[in-house]
Amino acid sequence: MKRFQRILTLAVAAAMTLTLAACQGGSSSQAPTGEAATSAAAEEASASEMAVKTDLSKLHAVDYDGDEFAGAWRITEGTGEQFKNFSFVFDGSVNAYLVVGSMAYCGKYELNTEEKIFGTQQAFGLNGTYHYEFSEDKNTVSLTNTETNDLTVMQKQVSFTFIPKAEAEFEIDEALLGAWKDDSGGYLYFEDNGIMYDAQKALSFTFYTYSAGDGKVEATYYTTKAEEITSTYKVEGDRLTYNDYPYTRISADELE
Repeated sequence: MKRFQRILTLAVAAAMTLTLAACQGGSSSQAPTGEAATSAAAEEASASEMAVKTDLSKLHAVDYDGDEFAGAWRITEGTGEQFKNFSFVFDGSVNAYLVVGSMAYCGKYELNTEEKIFGTQQAFGLNGTYHYEFSEDKNTVSLTNTETNDLTVMQKQVSFTFIPKAEAEFEIDEALLGAWKDDSGGYLYFEDNGIMYDAQKALSFTFYTYSAGDGKVEATYYTTKAEEITSTYKVEGDRLTYNDYPYTRISADELE
């Protein structure tokens, strides 16, 4: 979608219409004043804000009304127990994520509820086809590998989020805010609350806390500990050069 461009086009068209109406042959038509002008300005500001802002919690969200696996799980026993610091998130449909801290690797999963078969493709830790059996409260699931008969037990997490808490102090660069896309389908998003999102389409994504200024982004992501990185950037209109790699501004609702 090109909502960002459409919003700008509509805003320009609206402004031209108002100008023409006020100037045609001494017509009595006038631009909005008072409450009407305030409302129009507020609507335009809201549309512009929507083009650069999004609800990050909706990215890779879980549909808890979906299937029985919907939610975040951790291996507690059996095969894969060495990955107990990782979360395995299933979105209630087809998408699976292997998560450590604020980093995630993208995968897929599928269910055959009649035969109680669960299959998933992950980077590691949980990859294959399994017979599954849930506990009565649905908070524990036992997985038996259909090829090896190895057992894996997972426990559902009570609460889960990909998004870290922003630092108490951070700087933002207004020119950098919003969403950006590269030619290979990668995304960057800089929120004015100190949270940054970086995604490689269909492969992985990471949420960071960040501070930006003077052409540098100081960002922190989380695994089993905090990891800090420094990146360079330059914004020229709707073009961003980030670590010498080109991006183009997009509407925030195009993020994946």
